[in-house]
Amino acid sequence: ALVRFLQAEVYMTAERSFLLFLTPLFLGMQIILGFDARQRSWLFRMINVNLCCLGLYGIINHFITGSRYVLWVEGYPSYVEECRATGSYFCPDHFSGIMEIAACLGLGLLLSRDRKAAARWYGVFLVMLGVAGVLLSKSRGGGMALIVIVVFALMWGLSQWSRLKRWCYRVSVLCLLGLVLVVFMKVETSYMKRFKEYFRVERAEGKKLGAYASDVYEKLRISSRGHMISGALRAWKTAPVFGVGPGMHQVLWPYFATSADGNREAGKRPKYDYTAYHSYEVHSDWVQLLEEYGIVGVILFISPVITLMGIILYMRRREHAMALGAVLCCVAMFFHSLGDFNLQMPATVWLLTSIAALPASLLGDKKGVSSDAGCE
Repeated sequence: ALVRFLQAEVYMTAERSFLLFLTPLFLGMQIILGFDARQRSWLFRMINVNLCCLGLYGIINHFITGSRYVLWVEGYPSYVEECRATGSYFCPDHFSGIMEIAACLGLGLLLSRDRKAAARWYGVFLVMLGVAGVLLSKSRGGGMALIVIVVFALMWGLSQWSRLKRWCYRVSVLCLLGLVLVVFMKVETSYMKRFKEYFRVERAEGKKLGAYASDVYEKLRISSRGHMISGALRAWKTAPVFGVGPGMHQVLWPYFATSADGNREAGKRPKYDYTAYHSYEVHSDWVQLLEEYGIVGVILFISPVITLMGIILYMRRREHAMALGAVLCCVAMFFHSLGDFNLQMPATVWLLTSIAALPASLLGDKKGVSSDAGCE
């Protein structure tokens, strides 16, 4: 990121992109190298209380004002008209992202048998708060992320139970999840309508799976989000190895805002033209990383991320709640970021970094130092 920043043609956009890498690194390293057990415990408590306050504010503000205001500032009219909760963010999808993190930490507490009953009950409350926040935000990505979170929690969160109990819980929860999804699809809520319209459920009847999949792909491709992603991919193809440069998506957007079916020589105009609109973010953190930093950047990013997640999973043996909550948070954010840009929000990135650094900092503990398992 530093090398590409030094090579950047547009300083201001490159600076912001570079700081999104640099500031989490500095924050995480302070926690990993400097925190002891007591400091870890206090920071973990503070993060959980913070998420509780964010969730309660978002829900209360939504029921009182319809999320018309973000703190004391008026929110976007389009989100107010859709009656979507935004919490302390202007975008409901980003509020959904922070509530997914709350649900993940709640599951970490709930599924840790070495925690006291009060902490586990707080985990239940945090899970319910997180789920309620996602549902009120009406975020499609957030709804799908909740399913992914449950699946990975069943995979990694039951290690403190016997093998028989683990499989009983897995089967029971998956059956319950399937039932909830069926009921959700049958009930005509405004949230469900967003899914049906996006995935063209009303046009699925009588179609073969392949034809329906093609129809959904076409719907997604011609959506505004689909145009941003396809435009970013076209830009990436101009510099596939090292990318177009940090923060350059918004600078180059006017050159790739039209669909690729136009032909200047033949006098054929493109079918879709979004040059009148501006795209600050791709609405896919992974595609934007590929576009701006290329294949080399993606590899250099994924390698330490996989290593860190492996360390966190290993630390479940010493601190189950922190480690499980952290790895679920990473899974949720990485999945949701396939179709959104939560990781372009500094507050979300710093929070995610702090959560991931807490269990990773256990590596620096000396032998004989007590773990955090008993800290409540």
